[in-house]
Amino acid sequence: MGYKDLRIEVDEYLCTGCRLCEGRAPENIALDYENDIARVIKQPVGDIESANCAEAVEYCPTGGLSATTPRAKEDAA
Repeated sequence: MGYKDLRIEVDEYLCTGCRLCEGRAPENIALDYENDIARVIKQPVGDIESANCAEAVEYCPTGGLSATTPRAKEDAA
């Protein structure tokens, strides 16, 4: 997956609040302690943040974190 225009999303039903994503991409993802669910606090900007977010998606044990790009959406259509 290319990193240009990477957008990340959290599926609140799949997220268990394990904090792995927060550890991988702390600039972009934080745990909402009130609900024990990860929240996207900022979409990634630049290669480093995008790579960190892509890694967070890869390491998510429940599949509750996903990444999309405009190209990926076009390919799915």
